Amino acid sequence: MIYVAKAGNTTYIKIGYSAHFRGVMTRIDNLQVGCPYNIRLIGLIAGDQEKEQRIHAILNRHGHHVRGEWFNQTIFTDKLLRRTGMKPL
Repeated sequence: MIYVAKAGNTTYIKIGYSAHFRGVMTRIDNLQVGCPYNIRLIGLIAGDQEKEQRIHAILNRHGHHVRGEWFNQTIFTDKLLRRTGMKPL
């Protein structure tokens, strides 16, 4: 499953992959340790690592990449995530 997490009230979102939901929550807990912003899960997308990498590649090409698996949340990213089947939480 592909997860989308948001850092506080910033425009930063993380798009990552985990084989199961427990792994998603563990990853968010680990990210929270080094982050001054409250990280919250905002959506899930059915898919594998290949689909996650395709989403990353599209966002990279359109200039939304920040660092690693972090991207700027914009109207474009929101539309792309909805088109890929994101279920908001």
